Amino acid sequence: LPIAEEQCNFNKIKYIGKVFIKLVLAVNLYQTCPDDNSYALTMKRRQQSSEFYLFNLAAKTNIPSYIISKPFNQLKCWIPPGFTFSIRCKDDSSSDSALAERTIIESITDNFLSVKSIAECISAIVGALLFPDNETEGLNFLKWLGFAIEPFSSISNGFDVWNEKITHMIQESNSQSWLEKLHKFEENLGYKFINIDYLILAFTHSSSEFGDSFNYEKLEFVGDSILNYLVIKYLFLATDQDITRSKFFYGIAISNEVYGLLSYAYNFHHLFYQSPFVKEMILGFEKKTADLLEGGSIPRNGNKHDWVYTIFSKSIDDDFSIPKELADVFESLAAAIYFDSGQNLSTVWNI
Repeated sequence: LPIAEEQCNFNKIKYIGKVFIKLVLAVNLYQTCPDDNSYALTMKRRQQSSEFYLFNLAAKTNIPSYIISKPFNQLKCWIPPGFTFSIRCKDDSSSDSALAERTIIESITDNFLSVKSIAECISAIVGALLFPDNETEGLNFLKWLGFAIEPFSSISNGFDVWNEKITHMIQESNSQSWLEKLHKFEENLGYKFINIDYLILAFTHSSSEFGDSFNYEKLEFVGDSILNYLVIKYLFLATDQDITRSKFFYGIAISNEVYGLLSYAYNFHHLFYQSPFVKEMILGFEKKTADLLEGGSIPRNGNKHDWVYTIFSKSIDDDFSIPKELADVFESLAAAIYFDSGQNLSTVWNI
């Protein structure tokens, strides 16, 4: 723990571990709870990733006894974590002797830990196991700890219940041109979907004709966790930024504003299967963006990130909101690629 005043502590890796735990739970819940909506999945994940839940799992192991929670001080008869100490008084029958024994042992092994501290240590252990690219070890530790999860590779895609709706959407005359746009999008993306259903689902808004049960909201739930993990892993492990700066940049990088602007810059909004209301809202955003740039347009060639930075900077100072739907589809696409590629995080990151 940081309060142990050692030269190193778990501050960085605990954040990585915490985000990875949420990713594992999101993927597992998405596949094992097909009848739950995104809100129900979020509530279940919140409960399973809570500090109290992690504490209860850790309490069943010997992990808490290894946690260093205070500075080493040999003058206070401190003993290393994990070691046991036993002392016997001369008169074991005396209640006063038993009390004295307990007092002596507590003074030597005094190592009080809060629920929060133990939960954070569990997250830190997971984070340490992930370095440098070893998600399997982190997953195995969570299974050993008591999480009811399956390896990523054994999870089915769960699309059977939607096949009829997908077929009906594609057969519609309007959907034919939409499907052509999706194939063109694959070319621009540099990734060919093995199962086009994932891509169709990623761009289907809840306001569409089939949106009551067939929409991207659950993919968005998983995609949010995927992107959070990939971004925090890069910032904390692949850069030399201190933890304060890393957390600052992390907060910006995973914001709805940045995701939404990237979606817009790469024309994700043209692929929405949506209601006229959502379409009108995005058109309004497009007009405001043009006014904000004084008639400037999105660069069709070169790096669009400069444009995103310009709009993001201006949106902070101006009364300017970015439709959340644009950020949602960015996250849902990440999940679609993840599942279609066989749960390959590297594929998502490279794209």
